[in-house]
Amino acid sequence: MSREDANPDDRGVLEEHAGAYVDLAEAQAAMEVPPIATEANDAAVAVFTAYADAVTLVVESSGDGDVDALVEGVNAFNDAGTAVNDLLEQLQSIADDCDISV
Repeated sequence: MSREDANPDDRGVLEEHAGAYVDLAEAQAAMEVPPIATEANDAAVAVFTAYADAVTLVVESSGDGDVDALVEGVNAFNDAGTAVNDLLEQLQSIADDCDISV
């Protein structure tokens, strides 16, 4: 989701983004990956799921003006960002194990 699309007043766009993240999580979970990539694949599913959950929290909070819920959604985005860093570490570990330079 781009910063331009991150408008809590446009619930339709946000709901589409939440659905897209759910679709990505499901597609990633369905992928067959080599054993060395299982943990990274699980981490990728967790990232997409975390973003879907974060967007959903923002959508739900935007309808009733609940500032605390909106803050919770923003914090969930931050947590998802941390999950991305964890995924990148997993991928770097795989690259190192396979002697791949990135």
